[in-house]
Amino acid sequence: MNVIRPKEACGIFGINSEKSCFRRLGKGAFHVQNRGQKYGGFSVAIDGKLKTECEPGLIKPTFKDKEEKDSGLLKAKKGIAHVSLLDPQPIWTKSPNFGPFALVLNGRIINVEEVLKWLGYPSLFIDSHAEILANVIARGKDCINGIENIFQVAKGAYCLGILTPESVYATRDPLGFKPLILGRGDGCAFSSEDPGLKKIGMRVIRDARPGEIIEIEEAEFKILAKVQGTRRALCPFEYSYFARESGSIEGVYIKDARHNDGKALAKDDNISAHFVSPIPFSGNAHAEGYALASDLHFVIAFEYFRYSDRSWTPESQDTSDEIADEKLSPTESVLKNKSIVLVDDSIFGATQLGDWILILLDLGAQEVHVRIAVPPVKYPCIFDFPNRTGKRLIYSDHTEEEVRQIVGAKTLKHNSLEAFLNSIISAQSKEARVKSPLKPEDFCTYCFSGINPFD
Repeated sequence: MNVIRPKEACGIFGINSEKSCFRRLGKGAFHVQNRGQKYGGFSVAIDGKLKTECEPGLIKPTFKDKEEKDSGLLKAKKGIAHVSLLDPQPIWTKSPNFGPFALVLNGRIINVEEVLKWLGYPSLFIDSHAEILANVIARGKDCINGIENIFQVAKGAYCLGILTPESVYATRDPLGFKPLILGRGDGCAFSSEDPGLKKIGMRVIRDARPGEIIEIEEAEFKILAKVQGTRRALCPFEYSYFARESGSIEGVYIKDARHNDGKALAKDDNISAHFVSPIPFSGNAHAEGYALASDLHFVIAFEYFRYSDRSWTPESQDTSDEIADEKLSPTESVLKNKSIVLVDDSIFGATQLGDWILILLDLGAQEVHVRIAVPPVKYPCIFDFPNRTGKRLIYSDHTEEEVRQIVGAKTLKHNSLEAFLNSIISAQSKEARVKSPLKPEDFCTYCFSGINPFD
């Protein structure tokens, strides 16, 4: 039986330029570091060869260290980079048909055994989904044909960046689960999120379309092929949690979508409270939206310790809980005898939420009303993010009222699925609505509804 590690949360970045790209590649990758902090790596093309490196930890020190040791890296004009929650990437391999290439992956595939059988590897241990997909590409008569092979045999949520000594390619799965943004300036680039493009002085051109195979040239994007998916299946967690607030995906401004989440929670929410507070940072924009719609004061009742890690990145729930505890410190002076609306993006196991409510009450809060931006998460995601640690989802076998009692909240309310998706849709720009308007059926809702978009 093949043992495949299932968690592939990460970010990718790639660039092709007439001038040296190495420092901009590192800067762009650094600005998607929110998508994974355990490994950082890159591959660059220099004099017809690929130089590939990956190190544990944040990506900025990796680029700085490698440049100090090898100034020749500054000769690179094209490259790809990766930040990861779990897997060290890029993957480097060599095709017998078209030579060496490197690959970076954001996402995962769900039909691993089928793909391994297609490869003729029914009993071979392969360490990651990225390595599996690199093997599929290597079977192609050329790199483009290899990517087309992925569309034929692999199902899943993925964006890929591929580097050969001559070219840079990017592709997005035919259902478009994962975001991939294209930018142009001094060269052309792709990124999992658009802040990575803006921070290196590039203008955002558009989102890569689902099923596109794109050659990233020095001055333009060349569409080499496109596979039409049966539907769109955008991940709504990108809008509620995963992506940076300053960015946009499919023309949806992330912060506006989160404000809309909070406003939807506040609609007809006739409770008496002194102020609304987020659980930082993921609840901040949702709580701002709630405050705007309710006329409650917005008060951050927690100090966020900026030197702490993100609590969702560790693999173990115990480590995640420990980091969550160390990064937040309630501010006692604002809590005494106060009724609080506490806002967060989501509930998975509910242990951290219950702990925080208990602490707030112990510090003198009168009562805590909990408001959650997304609907109850009932099913572990098979495509990537929710229930990352494997901990039991509390809503898999509890009602909302039971969860309220377990966490100790005075009241508990989630957005409905309809309200949640409409909050995202209504944040889409007018220009994007004209070109490619979003509809509720354009989103994957598996973790809420159990409906698989491939069925």
